Amino acid sequence: MNMTKQIFVSFILLGILTGPLHVEAGGRVSLLKPRKSGTISRAEILRKRPNWILSEQISRRLSKRTRETYQQAKLAQQERAHSRGLTIGEPVRAVRRAKDMPTAQVYKDKPFLTTREQTANYMIAQSNRLFVKELARMDQLWEQLDLHMSELKEAAAHTPQPAEPITWLAQQIPAKTSILFLGEVHGYSELHNAATQLLQLLRQREPHRKIILLTEFLPENFRYTANTPTKDLHLADFEPVWKEALRNNIEVIGLEPLHVIKDTCSMEYFNQKNNKIKIGSHWAHLEGVRLRNEAWARTLEKYRTENPDALFVVYSGSAHSMYNFPFTLSTALTKEVPFVVTLFPDVIYKMKSGGWLVASLEETPVPFEEPLEQMTQTGAFPQKTLQFQDAELAKLAGFDVRLRLPIDRTRYALDHGFE
Repeated sequence: MNMTKQIFVSFILLGILTGPLHVEAGGRVSLLKPRKSGTISRAEILRKRPNWILSEQISRRLSKRTRETYQQAKLAQQERAHSRGLTIGEPVRAVRRAKDMPTAQVYKDKPFLTTREQTANYMIAQSNRLFVKELARMDQLWEQLDLHMSELKEAAAHTPQPAEPITWLAQQIPAKTSILFLGEVHGYSELHNAATQLLQLLRQREPHRKIILLTEFLPENFRYTANTPTKDLHLADFEPVWKEALRNNIEVIGLEPLHVIKDTCSMEYFNQKNNKIKIGSHWAHLEGVRLRNEAWARTLEKYRTENPDALFVVYSGSAHSMYNFPFTLSTALTKEVPFVVTLFPDVIYKMKSGGWLVASLEETPVPFEEPLEQMTQTGAFPQKTLQFQDAELAKLAGFDVRLRLPIDRTRYALDHGFE
């Protein structure tokens, strides 16, 4: 096509997109069609927002991509007939309340995303693509777990079962450790107490070393001090941990980006086990976790530059640090010497069919099935304390030490508002 034809075709396309042409007096062609007073034509919109056409095209393409990747992720999920547990990830169908999406902060490196809906759909498509890749990675992990199952069980059988597990744990952390990952399941006061006790023991063991506690449960770069009002904490349940850290001369610094904390969006995802759509935290899908972990890693690297010899304790949900999880911090920070600890409850309370917690202390709780058992066999590792001193086995299992701690059901009921 020669240059004259290209200009002509482009002119016609622009006319189609902006409205019919209007011939003015003198034979001039105008893109402004006659309009009523007080209305704004597409041409005026285009003049004020020159990227409007491109933005509309991006929106349509991302909407289509969201639908396509959701179906691809569902198909990949359904092709695996077994019910073996994943680490994290499900096919994501939609983001609810996308109007609340903090667009500018989520993808600073993607200026073509100019609306909240675009950002939400981009995240969905990315998460679904990551899910397909994650299934392929999990195929390999499942195979390796099966191959080394007898070794894992043998190591479990030889793990001591101490009466004081936190005291024992503090003695297992190698002196060369530069970053201790303390991962929990949220919602249990006993796990917070365990973190508090471990900080005390770490200070006793390392009386002169600088120790910094960096945590998911405070905003990025936020420093907790003795003067921090409780009302300024979005998760006040953790304040006893921060107070104990200060008493032991341990700095407390937040990791979670503020726009993640303030985001009120939620996601719709397809749960294969229940064969239905469920609602979950918007930042808990694969792309959300990837973005958060990358942000945390940048913060950790910044403070490491400032504190080359300090012991870092990273306190978060276990999914952010277990060796065998995607985008995990424990392997992303290649210059660190990590030690990964996971804290789980020994039991979990059943759910009623409607999804509500059983509101009775008389209900019998069931054993908590942690990720290693979900990925291998239910009840395969019944020990309260589990340790893998072999580095390769630890990488497969996801941790160096796993503790199942007893939960007081009366306290749990009070903490969660039921009797």
